[in-house]
Amino acid sequence: MLQRVRAATVQGMDDFAATAAETAMHDHPGWQNRTGQAQRSLRAVPARIVAGGVKGAVGFGIARGFFLEFTTRGHPGDRTVNRAVERLGRSLVRRIASNLS
Repeated sequence: MLQRVRAATVQGMDDFAATAAETAMHDHPGWQNRTGQAQRSLRAVPARIVAGGVKGAVGFGIARGFFLEFTTRGHPGDRTVNRAVERLGRSLVRRIASNLS
């Protein structure tokens, strides 16, 4: 049973992170930049089982993330990934539960 719950959680985290990354891409006005590097650096990191649970992530390459998420060099950050994760957060439990049925 524990393995089934872990597998459902990994799948739910992967689905959630992919949706959050896609949502963040569509919500950020800065994607229409000259190089497209920021958009290409946004990705979902596959979830994995770790001590005490499951760990997954969604985010930017470090340099792009600081530029887009936080205020740097006079550019006001807008919390693009944070807003997407906050908006979708409640769906994570539903995603995991649906993988158990």
